[in-house]
Amino acid sequence: MSEVSKRVGIINADKYISLEGLSDEEVFNVATKYTVFGRVSPEQKAILVKALKAAGRTTAMTGDGVNDILALKEADCAISVASGSEATRNVSHIVLMDNNFSSMPKVVYEGRRVINNVKRSSSLYLMKTFFTMLLASITFFLPYMDHYPFTLSQMNVLEILVIGLPSFFLSFQPNKDRVKGSFISTVIYNSLPGAILMVVAVTIIEIFSKSLGTFPLETYTTMQVIALTCAGLINLSNICKPFNNYRVILFLVSVFSVAITFGYTILCGFKALNLVSLWPYKTYWHHLLIILSSVQFSVIIQNTVHNLIGKLTDSIEKKKLLKK
Repeated sequence: MSEVSKRVGIINADKYISLEGLSDEEVFNVATKYTVFGRVSPEQKAILVKALKAAGRTTAMTGDGVNDILALKEADCAISVASGSEATRNVSHIVLMDNNFSSMPKVVYEGRRVINNVKRSSSLYLMKTFFTMLLASITFFLPYMDHYPFTLSQMNVLEILVIGLPSFFLSFQPNKDRVKGSFISTVIYNSLPGAILMVVAVTIIEIFSKSLGTFPLETYTTMQVIALTCAGLINLSNICKPFNNYRVILFLVSVFSVAITFGYTILCGFKALNLVSLWPYKTYWHHLLIILSSVQFSVIIQNTVHNLIGKLTDSIEKKKLLKK
């Protein structure tokens, strides 16, 4: 069995042991010290799975007979074949209908694609959810923001060009990267700093509007929408990292579409979005300077929050490892 394991490329295949005659406690202790196990009883298979899980490993078990049921029930992922016993199929998470275990790499790659892509798409949608919650809370509790700054139509550029279409295409990209970290913590780590970036960018312009009041309220609203969408593009670039050809093209198309939309808005206004033109004001470049300043300051805040969440996540993971 050890020689067969070496031929198929299993690491440390030379570490093998026979479990015949070993007690349950001895089997539990040697589970993490050896790679290949021989003469294993059904009960010992279940003990091996339990020991590996206790050591923090993610376990998978394949089988087609009744003697594999105990281990299949203990494993994180239980895999059987269509020709196996009915009881085995009933306790398995995956049943290979073609009775071919060589299909497993395709199953693994598809699972990785789905999980990794859903992480990216979920981060975009949760980013907007956090942004809406935070901005609504600020509007409710702080006196200087006496109204919610946006209407539904004014959010369309962000929702369609930065969140909707990119998340749709991100969900279909090939992705064979190994799944890392907790799903929830990873999504929050990617989305919460982005939401704070967007809130700060909008709030800074709101402060300008209350303190200066040089231009009509609609002008500042247009500036806030532009700043909000630019912040969304920054978040999209962070979520697309590490870039590959697919994600680079997707990001550039999104940027180009947003640039055309707001270029037209600055020159002519965009009635469909209830945005006014900034061009009639001879100091329109002041608007752009305020937008750039608000986004730049927001990026600094975002990086700070990102680092704090990263350190907090690392400390939680270390505590979990120490407990194990």
